[in-house]
Amino acid sequence: MPPAAASLKGSKRAETELISPPVLSPQSSIAEDNIKTSKAAPLTPFELLLAFCRSETGAKRSLQNQLGRETVPDLEVLIRLAEQHDVVPVLHREVFNFPDAVPSQVLEALRLAYQRNAQKNVRLTHELIRIIDCLESHAVAAIPYKGPVLAQVIYGEIAMRQFSDLDILIRPADVPRAKAAVAALGYRPSWQMTDAEEQAYVCSGYERAFDGPLGGNLLELQWRILPRFYCVDLSVECLFERASEIDMGGRMVRALSPEDLVLILCIHGAKHAWSRLSLLCDIAGAARSRNINYELLEKRAHRLGIARIVGVNFWLVHDLLGLPLPPPLAKCMQRDRNIEFLARRIQRRLSHASEYDPQSSDYFRLMLALRERTSDRVRFLARLAFTPSMGEWATLRLPSWLFPIYRMIRLYRLAGRLFRSVWQQLRVWSVR
Repeated sequence: MPPAAASLKGSKRAETELISPPVLSPQSSIAEDNIKTSKAAPLTPFELLLAFCRSETGAKRSLQNQLGRETVPDLEVLIRLAEQHDVVPVLHREVFNFPDAVPSQVLEALRLAYQRNAQKNVRLTHELIRIIDCLESHAVAAIPYKGPVLAQVIYGEIAMRQFSDLDILIRPADVPRAKAAVAALGYRPSWQMTDAEEQAYVCSGYERAFDGPLGGNLLELQWRILPRFYCVDLSVECLFERASEIDMGGRMVRALSPEDLVLILCIHGAKHAWSRLSLLCDIAGAARSRNINYELLEKRAHRLGIARIVGVNFWLVHDLLGLPLPPPLAKCMQRDRNIEFLARRIQRRLSHASEYDPQSSDYFRLMLALRERTSDRVRFLARLAFTPSMGEWATLRLPSWLFPIYRMIRLYRLAGRLFRSVWQQLRVWSVR
């Protein structure tokens, strides 16, 4: 978790610096230009991976030229990169369109990686249905999202997405009942808490992780979409009211509405600072497979104060994956000059496999820069400083009447992180 290190004045100055870059037209993308010029220079592994993830036939023709060269790209590096970005199923599907240009041992390695992922997905899907059945038998309404449901919704096939756990959204009031229900299936909380601690944590936290028969931290029961300090107050009750149903192997399960799904995918991408290409592929897949009311989506984004986050996501999806920009979001990007600058910065880090450390000041500044409203940045700072996390609960066990002290423990731990970060930077500067 990032340290609450910078002052609001500093964050305001950082935001002002973001306004200086000129606005460029989103009509042509960098990834598309690189593919068009592939005859002049070989594609890098990341550019090649991007081309496989795009849907245009022109990209595929360029790839065929690329793979037919005398200098064949290192496809083993490409496979490792696909594993890093969680897009092995997509790479598997596209590479097999060029079997004559790819060494047989590489095809076999990719086929085995795809099969392992598909077999794991089938096991997790069966487990998800078992958990949903159990929750409903205990009168706990649940919305599974991400994981197998997202694979089914946007790809039409659970094998076409990589995931390693099961995320299920429930109402806050149902947390104790849901915990008791999954206990009957062999699930135990990854961190044990007393009843009083758990009741307090439901107010300040957002999820409980559970170890189960298929592995540790396999199940996450969530009553908020994000930790509270991110200040994206998306109503869980509204998500349930707008939810629909989809068929998962003959079992009807709740699913998020198309607009809510895209908003949550955008929020999820920002939380992880777009560290994996799969985060953008999910948004592109949702946009291509669902009938989305973008005017409604934009209104909800503005109401939540995440219009800039949504804009950055769609700029990246357009530029890297070739998704046409919906007119309402294109207008939003023209109004907010920070969107393109932030997106280009994210794009550079993504192409160079340079991830943000979620406990670093860089990550902290990015989260502030992604919010367009000053009030949200102020709340972010305040909640970040004083909202206890699981780390504070684990540091010291206190009686219920002393729970407010966890806020002070939180502030103390963040101050310690800040001091260590500043000290390390000073040591680096002194060496220089």
